[in-house]
Amino acid sequence: MSVSVVPKSAVVVPTVEQSPTVPLVAAGEAVGLKRSATYDAHKAGKLPFPVLECGGKYQVPTAALRRLLELDGPSLHPELP
Repeated sequence: MSVSVVPKSAVVVPTVEQSPTVPLVAAGEAVGLKRSATYDAHKAGKLPFPVLECGGKYQVPTAALRRLLELDGPSLHPELP
């Protein structure tokens, strides 16, 4: 599978307080993947974050994405998965 990459700077990841989840495509963009590459990686089980299906839409927990991207200090939200 070839992976298409987008600039990471193009995406703003909200805080957990702003949004408990983010759309799958936005999470993919945050790690440098284009839309189709994100869906392909999800189907293959190759994404580095959990994906939830909510009402027919794919969502990613904001806390998990922020932790992956190291946007929060390690002790800011110790109670979150």
